[in-house]
Amino acid sequence: MYKAINIFVLLLVFAPLNTAFSTESAETVFNQGIDYLYEGEWEKAGTSFKKAIEIDPNFQKAHEYYQNVEFFFFERKEEILTEYRERIKKDPQNAVLYVLLARILDRNSDERIELLEQAIAVDSTFTPAYTQLLFAYHQNYEKAQDIFSKGLKNQPHSIELLMAQAGLFAFKGEPERAQDLSREIITSYPDSIDACGAYRALASSEEEDEKRIELLEKTMTLMEQTDFAFSDVYLDLYILYEKIDPQKAIALAKKVTQIRPPFYDRRAPFEAYRFLYHYWIKSDTTKVIDVAVQALNSNSSNHNIYSYLGFQLIQIERDIPLAIQLLNKAKKFDGPDQLWGRTVLGDTPRSQSGYSKICEELDAYYESLLGRAKFVKKDYTEAIQHLSSAIGKMGDSALDAEGYFWLGRAYEKIEKWDNAMIAYANSLAEREDKNVRKFAERLGSQITGLKTSVPEKEVVTIDELISEAQIEKSMPAPDFQAEILEGKKVSLSDYQGKVLILDFWATWCGPCLAELPYFQELVNLYKNDPSVAFLTISQDRSKDVARKFIEQKGYTFPVIFDTGIGQLFEVEGIPLLIVIDKEGKIRYKHFGFDPNNVDFVQLMKKEIQIVLMK
Repeated sequence: MYKAINIFVLLLVFAPLNTAFSTESAETVFNQGIDYLYEGEWEKAGTSFKKAIEIDPNFQKAHEYYQNVEFFFFERKEEILTEYRERIKKDPQNAVLYVLLARILDRNSDERIELLEQAIAVDSTFTPAYTQLLFAYHQNYEKAQDIFSKGLKNQPHSIELLMAQAGLFAFKGEPERAQDLSREIITSYPDSIDACGAYRALASSEEEDEKRIELLEKTMTLMEQTDFAFSDVYLDLYILYEKIDPQKAIALAKKVTQIRPPFYDRRAPFEAYRFLYHYWIKSDTTKVIDVAVQALNSNSSNHNIYSYLGFQLIQIERDIPLAIQLLNKAKKFDGPDQLWGRTVLGDTPRSQSGYSKICEELDAYYESLLGRAKFVKKDYTEAIQHLSSAIGKMGDSALDAEGYFWLGRAYEKIEKWDNAMIAYANSLAEREDKNVRKFAERLGSQITGLKTSVPEKEVVTIDELISEAQIEKSMPAPDFQAEILEGKKVSLSDYQGKVLILDFWATWCGPCLAELPYFQELVNLYKNDPSVAFLTISQDRSKDVARKFIEQKGYTFPVIFDTGIGQLFEVEGIPLLIVIDKEGKIRYKHFGFDPNNVDFVQLMKKEIQIVLMK
């Protein structure tokens, strides 16, 4: 049912209305404006639409595109609102103007409803006012039904009103009535382009593939005679054709890659290229390259086509020079003047200023992909340059995490181990990932000589674990002097007379990170006990990495960036937790961590209590 509702929404909202008569000259000027939009010439497009309106003041579609340009894209809102209020004052009996002013008002405003009702009062046969009221009334279905009943009483054969009524049934949760009315519409008007939505709605609820195909093919035939843009019609046909005749699916997708879709919804060619890629990648990668070459040579201004195929070629490590060409072409079409409208599923139109941030993020994203492409080409220095310029600018922590990962790999290739370690740690700070963790732990162990571990054996009781961790012959802890991240200097002697818990860890160590939340809980438990103190020693290769991690997690325990303390304590692996008694002697050592073992906090509480009592 929800799919059917979405179909009616798309039909009534996104497709520009086309009800008013326009002269050939006005149509010619209007089409020139559309051409300017495809070229990214928005100022020229706005001028053309305004000129078309001057030629034919009732050319509704020209008005709507003029509003799209001036009001929505350039945000000249006060100017355009004033213009349409003045138009109504000059021509108060023109229902078109009321609907046009309502179109640019806030969707929740009472004035919008008043204007649409006024349009009906001026001209009770003006169907766009009725269809727009369906959305203006929100979920007041009773009121919406009342207005449709009045409209259908005046125009019982209006396909637009009948379609809107079917949409209202769908909104009200009455799918059977919506389907019955859709059947009546296509029975009475089988070849009317206005019945396109009825065929689509019925296809969405049909279970038999053959009948669905028949309805979708009829939808497609009518759709291609209008400026409706049901991208999912093609998508559904690809899937259905692939089951019975894959060549038919391929032929349709190839055809759709060549169409020039309505400017406000340009998703269809992108979805066609995506289908072709997914079809051929399963059996013939040479055909994948052919698809990518075809896209590169196309005239499309949809950046998603080029970035998607470029990304896929990088993923499969095929024809990287072609991938780079595709990504560079994507960058040519990621400006605000080319992003407006729906270019992928889920897009909604924005203003020019609203796209500014998106454009910056897209540029950074393409830089990161170029970095990955250069990595595959073994141009590691260039890969580092591209990735470094992208990270932190993509507006998505997951993308930054991916960028850091590839940056780490590139640094590894040129044997800059510390840089690589920092990059991996930053990636894991953005997002935990098993694969990145594997790279980080391998390299961390390689450059520090430290192992990471969880206990090899499951310990059943706390007492058993305490017994295993106890040092048979306690020995004095080596003295040290260091500086915690906040800048305060500390030494072992500062903790004389207290039980001190030391924890050696690193951001690249998975078991360490699993332990730290429990360690923080322990710190919180003893925060008001002056006889117990806690200190952690980071084994990271960068103080900034450790600081960033601690700040992100909100940990409050003091952290030392290791400058040799690990060697003093003969640390061979992490996490390593050491308990030092009041006299400065090492009493317990715990190597490794497994959250599935005994309760860590209870274990440490008991151990601390034993040491305090002695």
